Amino acid sequence: MNTAIEEAGRFTPAEDYHQKHYLKRRSPAWDILLKRYREPQALFRSTDAARLNGYLGCNADPHRLGENLRRLAFPARIEQKLFDALTLTCRNFRGSGCALPPLD
Repeated sequence: MNTAIEEAGRFTPAEDYHQKHYLKRRSPAWDILLKRYREPQALFRSTDAARLNGYLGCNADPHRLGENLRRLAFPARIEQKLFDALTLTCRNFRGSGCALPPLD
């Protein structure tokens, strides 16, 4: 069986309320990144937001979590809170998104 490779059509981003769902549920990280990017559209397009959203949805490589969190330069308490939640909840997870509770 063969799969045809075709040119992609026009891309339309999802509505704002669909963007970075896992990240928006984690208000401390979202608030810090929003201050850095100053507007939601810039944040939605950022690699930082995409990477962190992937971790929060348990869809990223857990072995790179520490280095990626340090690169984001969050305050130590926020970094530790994210690290603890992700390593305890998603440590052995592989596959599509999991339901992490919000990080108060």
